[in-house]
Amino acid sequence: MAEGREGHVEAVGFAGLQIEELENMLLAAREKQEECLGLVITAVGEQPSTDSGTNAMESVAGMSDRLTELIGMCENAKAEMNRYGSGF
Repeated sequence: MAEGREGHVEAVGFAGLQIEELENMLLAAREKQEECLGLVITAVGEQPSTDSGTNAMESVAGMSDRLTELIGMCENAKAEMNRYGSGF
């Protein structure tokens, strides 16, 4: 019975580490998004004169909110895994 418990504890810990790894990837993606936005602005200007330039800039800019939301979801999942792990 103890072996099953140890395996469960390990699985909970591993899941938490994987969520943290995912969060780190999303943080890196947010840095890359910021870099890309700067490059798009350099390429098309701060007020693009074409629909395609405007669409490109808005698309890349819009990624920031989604990435922030996903990072927050990882934070929540990590907190819940810690809470779950504390319960046994």
